[in-house]
Amino acid sequence: MVRRRVAQCGGMNNHRYILMVFLAGATVLGFTCHSVAVDVLARMDIGDPVLAGFSLSAGISVAAALVTFFVLLRHERAYLYTDEVVGELRKVTWPVREETVRSTAVVLGFTAVMASSLALYDYLWATVTGIVLFNEG
Repeated sequence: MVRRRVAQCGGMNNHRYILMVFLAGATVLGFTCHSVAVDVLARMDIGDPVLAGFSLSAGISVAAALVTFFVLLRHERAYLYTDEVVGELRKVTWPVREETVRSTAVVLGFTAVMASSLALYDYLWATVTGIVLFNEG
């Protein structure tokens, strides 16, 4: 089934990227399930039981990640959507290093100017408020 989809999508060029995206998504879901399982077990005052060398929360997270990965691989719409996204990303014109450095410098400079002006405004406002509200006259 995957080979038929790959042939429809234009070959094996995007297949490895699609696999990496699905694997990354499944991994993120696995870590999230692990965190939730540990939290739920802690709230229920149950320790994380260890079965065959693995904790219950680790087993839940690995199972969730594997199921998610294989379901995504078998899901036609998810596969085609990811293939289209990878195809569009191949068409993007990425900036060269000099342009990236220049743009980053502009953003950092603007951020510094805005932070300084907000700090000055905050200082002046605190001073005026202190004089008006806490005047011992």
